[in-house]
Amino acid sequence: MLPDLLLNIICTLAVVAGTLLAGAPLAFGLVRNARPMTKLALSFAAGYALLSLAGILAGVLGAAPWVGELPVLLVGAALSLRYRAIFTRDFDRPDIAVGCLSVIYVGIGLVFFSAITMWMAGDAVAHASIVRMLLDGGEVPVSLYPFGDYWDYYPKGFHFFAAFWGGVFPVLNLVQTIPVLVTAVTPVLVYSVVRELGRREVAVFAFILAGFCFPAHYMYLIWAGYPSAAAEMLLVAAVLAVVVERRLLPLLVLGMAFTHTRYLAYLAVIFVVWLGIEYLRDHAAALKRYPLTLPLLFAAVVIAVVLVAPVHEPAFLLSLAGSKALAAEYVAQWFWALLSVFGFVVALYNRDRLDRLGIAWMVAIAGMFVFSDIGVLDFVATPNRVLAQLYVPFSIFGAAALAAMATALPKARPVFALLLAAAGVAAMAVVLFTYAGAWALPPEDAAAMAWLSEQNTTDMVCINLDETGAWVYPLTGVPVARPRLVPGDTPYGYGVIQQMIRDPNSAKTLAALREAGDVPTVVYVSNISLSRPGYVPPFSEYSSVYPKINPNFDAVNYETMYESGAEIYKFRAESGG
Repeated sequence: MLPDLLLNIICTLAVVAGTLLAGAPLAFGLVRNARPMTKLALSFAAGYALLSLAGILAGVLGAAPWVGELPVLLVGAALSLRYRAIFTRDFDRPDIAVGCLSVIYVGIGLVFFSAITMWMAGDAVAHASIVRMLLDGGEVPVSLYPFGDYWDYYPKGFHFFAAFWGGVFPVLNLVQTIPVLVTAVTPVLVYSVVRELGRREVAVFAFILAGFCFPAHYMYLIWAGYPSAAAEMLLVAAVLAVVVERRLLPLLVLGMAFTHTRYLAYLAVIFVVWLGIEYLRDHAAALKRYPLTLPLLFAAVVIAVVLVAPVHEPAFLLSLAGSKALAAEYVAQWFWALLSVFGFVVALYNRDRLDRLGIAWMVAIAGMFVFSDIGVLDFVATPNRVLAQLYVPFSIFGAAALAAMATALPKARPVFALLLAAAGVAAMAVVLFTYAGAWALPPEDAAAMAWLSEQNTTDMVCINLDETGAWVYPLTGVPVARPRLVPGDTPYGYGVIQQMIRDPNSAKTLAALREAGDVPTVVYVSNISLSRPGYVPPFSEYSSVYPKINPNFDAVNYETMYESGAEIYKFRAESGG
């Protein structure tokens, strides 16, 4: 574990430094009056957007991603020399506290993934496979919904960004570190929004709540929603850009479009509601003279929704009410929102800029959640995914409540923050390692794939009998017959896999293997299918059960290459059996 952790730390430092250098010229050049921490956070977001977009442009033109990304990094590093004073500028105590807590957050993530290696399968292997395709020079199309098929418009900004660092670090280390970094930057951006809107006493509490306390934030690391995590970072950065420097907004929005298009809808609705609240505030006197304006406008919106959109009962809310287990799970995830109720009341009375932003954010996401649940916005995301976006405004409201409590005892505010951080860190660690037992890649499979990566795998293909075996491609470069998301590049179809699961020695199976000609073929049998046949992976409705495999690979047709928990066999094409 220690060598892997050390490599992850080096990878983390390299990605942080390179991304900051790429984005610093824009953040420090355009944002004149913001605080140093704000400029640093925006530098990372802008650097991510620049590098991912440059990689995508290079890919569209038929070049490797680094051909577009390396010049961006070099130019950014050269221009950043103008802003080297940032490294000597004083940060205040809240900035230092946030910096230390960010290091703790990243440390937890790095230790966690170094301990479990990675998730057994699911989206983690899909994202790693796309990065590997880019590194291998494969054709990775880029489009925006609804143009092209799913593979074309599947958002790939995160993958182009990660592939840039793949020339130095292995794919596995990239998917262990970069998602942790991205999720660590988001609460720093939330902190910066609060600070820039003049609420110093609220900012640190908002950071702690957003980063550690609401599982909806770090669940991206569990569900392997890496593009979603990166797009959410850009969403918060876009809100911060509106607060401090709107000229950064087009870059962040374009980066979001190619990272995860769904977040453009969130951002648009948040901005519309925010502008609407600001308009009402500025025209309150005029609206009093026309009291029917708002009710009529609301009625028109409701009528339009009913006429043009499908509407049904709130299915997700009803499922929560009908399942004690599901309801208990959501109560456990959202109990910190009780603080937000008091903060929301404070916001209604204060109604300063931060309060108006928080109210707009909450109303926008809550409205999208309800509309998604009744079928009006079912094309945006499932209701539970929309609901997860509420943690940012809830963090702001909860922080306001805590700050109001601490006002009575100003000297106790650091103690409040320390206790909150300790509770959040403990909860985060418990949640992460609770999931690890259910879906972490078994050590036996990790060792088998590490062994395979050290062999001469030129022109070899792999028949993987379950989803865990899909990791063979991103970790070794050997194409697999049953890939996750990425198109397969082997002569073996799904039927061959099913035949081999039933009987690897049947005449039909052997004939299908020999039809492939002289292609060197290995068969990967995961520890999961051998030890837990019929296992159903948690939290993944698209994953099938792990099959009950016939393990009798005879020595006449198959050479045993590896057999220690997981098993790897090489097909003897010339066996004559």
